[in-house]
Amino acid sequence: MKGVFSRNLALVVALLFSNFIHAQLYEMGIHFGYNLSKLKPTSSQVNESLTVFDGRSQGGATFGINFLYGPPRNQAVKGFNLIPALMFEASLCRCGGRLNFSTSLGDSLRSLTELNYLFYRADFSPKFVAQIQKFRFLAGPTVTRFFYSEVRPTGSDISKNAASQFQPMVFGYEFGVGWQIKSVTLSTRYQNHITEFGRPSPILESSFRNHQFKFMVHYYFLQKNRGSYWNSIYWN
Repeated sequence: MKGVFSRNLALVVALLFSNFIHAQLYEMGIHFGYNLSKLKPTSSQVNESLTVFDGRSQGGATFGINFLYGPPRNQAVKGFNLIPALMFEASLCRCGGRLNFSTSLGDSLRSLTELNYLFYRADFSPKFVAQIQKFRFLAGPTVTRFFYSEVRPTGSDISKNAASQFQPMVFGYEFGVGWQIKSVTLSTRYQNHITEFGRPSPILESSFRNHQFKFMVHYYFLQKNRGSYWNSIYWN
């Protein structure tokens, strides 16, 4: 079973590489979007007196550039016609998230505190793009690099550096669907990670994960197509 999976994975990689080498459609653009992050602790019960649980989702903004490489555009074909492409995205994000923790005060009393996180990060991601007319399916690995992070309890004006709570570099994955309208593509994504995201620290003795939903707008302002039927009136 493992050998079959390895062979299939190698075939997919070879097809993507071949598609990249023979690409004749080059598109470059910018993108921006809205992120919704949800932080979740890997273990809620840190010790006898401290309990951690996820807080409210928090929004953020992202901006970046994208490049797309694909086969030449030919005349439109009726019915199912999947066109593969390879896209690379680089983004800067002002994101955040919230965690709640409850501390025992004795005599069945507990205090509740909400921690607000803010971090600046860069995301890099090569993606496979399956194009079916105007519909798009996107999926690929991600690499996240943290530049700055801070944490602030709700109701406080004092923020503390939270670099010790995040891994400097995180590897993950992202997938989503989109819809193309001429030079604009609208998409919604889900991003998660496969390596550690938030790690235990003196600030909060618990690791945590980040589930991120994205609503993106891509605008392609440069395009070059060396394929057949470039002057045809039938393709769009």
